[in-house]
Amino acid sequence: NDAVVFKGSMARVAEVEVWADQVQVSSIMGDGVIVATPTGSTAYSLSAGGPVVEPVAQTMVVCPICTHNMRFSSYVLSPEHTLTIELERNGRKPVYLFVDESRAFSLKADDKIQVRRSKHTVRLVRLSERSFCEIFAQKMLPGGFEDEK
Repeated sequence: NDAVVFKGSMARVAEVEVWADQVQVSSIMGDGVIVATPTGSTAYSLSAGGPVVEPVAQTMVVCPICTHNMRFSSYVLSPEHTLTIELERNGRKPVYLFVDESRAFSLKADDKIQVRRSKHTVRLVRLSERSFCEIFAQKMLPGGFEDEK
């Protein structure tokens, strides 16, 4: 659902570059970056200011976390891209990679993370006739959980 590159300590800034294929799309100075699927877009990416993406959309979201560049927000990209996240001068302190909230993998300067769509797909069971928009609104809008009783 998501891959997160996140700085380690509170008092520092992570410097990362994001590339789509061989084209640089972003240079981020901040807490890190999230790459999310549509399903992952309603979790950490949404909390970091990223867009909500309908699960049937075939996209990848690139969302900066507390960036120092106010002109950069999220990107919604085609899943045909291979994204590369490159770590820049992050000193001796590690930056971490979390995939689907797994354990942290410590990264060092000059490490590169590649993210691409899997060759395998998953079919999900639909348990309701309600649309994604109805379910999302019920859960996320004020008073949304009250109707589930």
